[in-house]
Amino acid sequence: MYRRTEDYHPLLNCFAEEWFIKKLEYITGYQDLKFTWDMTFVSNYGPGHYNGPHTDGMNGRIAFVFHLSKDWKPWNGGLFLRMDPDWTKADAVISPSFNKFAMFNVFGNGYGAPHLVTEVAQGCTNKRISYTGWYQ
Repeated sequence: MYRRTEDYHPLLNCFAEEWFIKKLEYITGYQDLKFTWDMTFVSNYGPGHYNGPHTDGMNGRIAFVFHLSKDWKPWNGGLFLRMDPDWTKADAVISPSFNKFAMFNVFGNGYGAPHLVTEVAQGCTNKRISYTGWYQ
C-alpha cells in the first residue's frame, strides 16, 4: 500500500547517463546494463503504508532504490529488508535515510531476490519517498 508516480525531477537523469551505468557495471561485474525510464517509478509511503514480501521477478538484473526522505529516522519504519532465498530471515536491512542509494541483484535464480518494506509508523509526519527501478 503506497503511491507511485512517473513525474520525475530532472536531476534523476543521472541514472540514465553512460558514466553512471559504467560505474554500476564496474561495481556489479555485469556488462551492457540497460536503463529505460519505463522500468522506474517514484514511491511515496505515508503512515500505515508498506510493501509486503515479494520479488521483482525478472524485471532486470540489478534493482535500485534511491532514498529521498530528509530527516528519516529508523523508528519511522519504512525499512527495506532483503530476505534470504528461503524467505525465513532478513539478510540486509536498510533505513531509508536521505541520499542513500541501495542496489541488489535480482537476476539468476528464476524469481528475483525476496524483499519487503516495513510499515511506516502511525503518526509519522514525514513521507518515505524513493526513486526505484531496474537495470536490465
